[in-house]
Amino acid sequence: MSARLGLTLGAITAANMLAWFLLQGYVLATTGAGVQADAFFASLAVPQLVLLVANSSFAHVLIPFFSGKARAQVQGEAMALVLVVGGSFAAVAGLLWLAAPAWVPLVVPGFDAAARTLAVSLARVQVVGMAFSAVSAVLLAACHAQGRFALAESAPLLGTLAAFAAMVVVLPTHGVAGAAWVNVARALVGMLVLAPLLVGAARAPWGAAAGVWARLRPLLLSATYYKSDQLFDRFFTSMGQAGALSLFYFAQQAALAVNSVLGKAISAPAVPRLAVLVRQGDWPQFHRLYRRRLLLLTGASLLCCLAAGAGLALGWPFGGIGQLKLLRGQDLAGALGLFMLMSGVIVGGGAGLILSEAFFTLGDTRTPSLVTAGCFTVGIGMKAAGFSLFGVEGLALATSAYFLSYPAALFLLLEATLARKRTLADAG
Repeated sequence: MSARLGLTLGAITAANMLAWFLLQGYVLATTGAGVQADAFFASLAVPQLVLLVANSSFAHVLIPFFSGKARAQVQGEAMALVLVVGGSFAAVAGLLWLAAPAWVPLVVPGFDAAARTLAVSLARVQVVGMAFSAVSAVLLAACHAQGRFALAESAPLLGTLAAFAAMVVVLPTHGVAGAAWVNVARALVGMLVLAPLLVGAARAPWGAAAGVWARLRPLLLSATYYKSDQLFDRFFTSMGQAGALSLFYFAQQAALAVNSVLGKAISAPAVPRLAVLVRQGDWPQFHRLYRRRLLLLTGASLLCCLAAGAGLALGWPFGGIGQLKLLRGQDLAGALGLFMLMSGVIVGGGAGLILSEAFFTLGDTRTPSLVTAGCFTVGIGMKAAGFSLFGVEGLALATSAYFLSYPAALFLLLEATLARKRTLADAG
């Protein structure tokens, strides 16, 4: 990846994350950090979980699967997967729609009856967009494998910009119910922007879907488990005071946005090259490439955290932060403090991304899945203890600790794996 391409991808992804962040901020500013905002952000929990699972699992498996193939073959295989994935996730969405009155109260046990009823109605709207998001994940993987990184990152940006324009019109007149439908439209627009990738695709080779499923199955199951951390966050914060869920979510999305920008700009473009090196059996070059990306990503993450901390420290006494303190009477300084407590999400999340992708290009989806699931299990207990002792601040610290634990374990295991492969290659 050239430096120019990295900067371009970083700029596009940063623009998308900024637009998404401002979109959520607009909802928070318009409704206020209270019951309606809490219900709206709580209703996003399961659809976002599906999006996270689909994006991470499909990207890690499908990018190596598509890499190095002719365009016509990628189009045909992508068409088959789009049909299978779209139909499967549409069926799951239907089941979630029917069962919403049962599962929503489990996610937010602290809500009163009125808030639960609102959250159920909003969740039923949000799940409609799940199939669109899942199909987009398949198309994004095909784009990355073909080196069409700019298109892959521009599609979500166009969807978010369209949603922002719609939200300004819809939210003041239709409230959070209209805002939920805007989120569905955002997923649809992102999918439609990528859909021309399939134009001219030959008859779908259904065997491609069966071959991919063998790799996807363990990853989907484990990712659904360990990426459900935001469900636990909603569970705990729903038992706090009104607005706690909204502010915690706002800070968490900011940390994840920074992590996503860095990951897309530094990690994602290296995956096709790593996959090619695996096919060539060039383990020394594979080791050098992944280590360079890991160091670059970790260093950039640390710089972002230091810059955010410096900005917070300098802005506070001079009143810069004070201008952001009130959004409908809510103190956003608390959300900024939570963001700093979740710095581990930025540093650990970036390192974990490149380490997981290195394993996936080796065809090993089991090791990162088991490691992350194990660390997540311990992290649930840490979150419960942190929240019970220190409230949302303790929850934020526990979240940082979890995001730092699993990349440390993955690094040790990956180094051992590559050492064995180099030894076997030298012996052969």
